Amino acid sequence: MQHLIEMKITAFLFLLLLLIGCSNNNGQPDSTNTPSDQTINDTNSAQNNSDSTLVKPEPPNLEVYLNNVEKTALSHDAQGFMQLLDANYVREQHDHFLNGRTEQFLNELFCGNEVDKEGYQCLNFNEINHIQQLKIVKNGQDSFRAYYRVSDKEHTVEVDWYIHIFNAEEGQKIGLIGAVG
Repeated sequence: MQHLIEMKITAFLFLLLLLIGCSNNNGQPDSTNTPSDQTINDTNSAQNNSDSTLVKPEPPNLEVYLNNVEKTALSHDAQGFMQLLDANYVREQHDHFLNGRTEQFLNELFCGNEVDKEGYQCLNFNEINHIQQLKIVKNGQDSFRAYYRVSDKEHTVEVDWYIHIFNAEEGQKIGLIGAVG
């Protein structure tokens, strides 16, 4: 029963966080962030319009971003991994909820159901030795859900994260969002 309540709270906080991150322009849709394709992997060049001097930056490449997530996790680069996360998520979960406990925060990003055994397990970020992308699912206009199988010496778990694409001053950015609460 406690686990069900925690899951509901987690889902509620994630949706709240996602709404806060997506709400800009006083609730009006953001017309600058409307990809025409189903995936963000298409990185079309900026229009070559000789009449315009303003060059629109290319959208971020999700595949490149996820490769960076994988490499950074495997190299146990805690600071680098933190930079790949959604800034609002880090502020809310790492800074406020966990009072800056980075090791716990990173370990909890790698929690999931065990593959070969029954149970739920969190891996130690510094002991991850294998990470395999299972699938990426479009979850909305500006978000995806990424499913991974991650291992250390003793355990293999399946984790899932939300990937949020958002506008920043320097163009579109991507940020990973894990568990909430």
